[in-house]
Amino acid sequence: MSLAHELIDAALAADLSQNALRVFLALFRQTLCYGKTSDPLSLNRLVQLTHIRKDRVLPAIQVLLEKGLFTAQAHRLYGHTYSIHPQFLNQAAMPIYAPHLPKNRQTAPKSAPISEKRVETTNNPTLNKPNNLDTAENLPYPPSFTTQQRQTAAQWLDGLSPDTASNCLRLLQQALQLGKVKSPLGYLHTLIQAARQNRLDCSHLAPLPKTIHKPQQVLHAQLQELTQRIQHLDQLYQLAQQPMDTQTQRQRAQWLTEVEILKEKLRTCA
Repeated sequence: MSLAHELIDAALAADLSQNALRVFLALFRQTLCYGKTSDPLSLNRLVQLTHIRKDRVLPAIQVLLEKGLFTAQAHRLYGHTYSIHPQFLNQAAMPIYAPHLPKNRQTAPKSAPISEKRVETTNNPTLNKPNNLDTAENLPYPPSFTTQQRQTAAQWLDGLSPDTASNCLRLLQQALQLGKVKSPLGYLHTLIQAARQNRLDCSHLAPLPKTIHKPQQVLHAQLQELTQRIQHLDQLYQLAQQPMDTQTQRQRAQWLTEVEILKEKLRTCA
């Protein structure tokens, strides 16, 4: 039986709540669907993927850890690295395959096994930089978009770089203002397809003005991010009612040191 079958069967047998099932599907998507056994994810990213309130995501994660479906380990940039539980990896006799998406009207190529050395490599461009974790919420969606349309657009844009996703939405907004669009989502889907095939024409877009951030603003943002990361870690282990392992304790101590450094820099700037 394949690793996917084993993991899904275990989730079905675990009788998960709706929130826990949503988190399971998000982790399944970010790992096996990309040919990986683990993936670093921030709490905000899980909220974006699952559409669950932040205060309800942590208990759902804890359920998956208690059921032995996934494990969690502290990650410097993204909060935690979530991994498929080793028991499933030991049972799986087949290698993990990464999906290969075919171009339009072309037959999908045969899947190729992924080297174990690439297990930790992320295929999600939105996770390459910590500043891009909340990109979906900050993109320039048309003001006329409903909540449902924004969610649909965010799902379609997932995987594009922040600049490319922003260009798609700016081109859509430009076309809407000119009255050229009857179906906004349909037009956006066409733009996204063109972007994924490197055919998106942005020559008619005006360059965006460069945002100038004051040093205090940057430091405040970094301090807030680190503080939230520490709170997330503490809440997770508090829910688990388990002591932190040595590596996680070292990571937490390093974050606390960085917090004090940032506070000192802020006092200096003031």
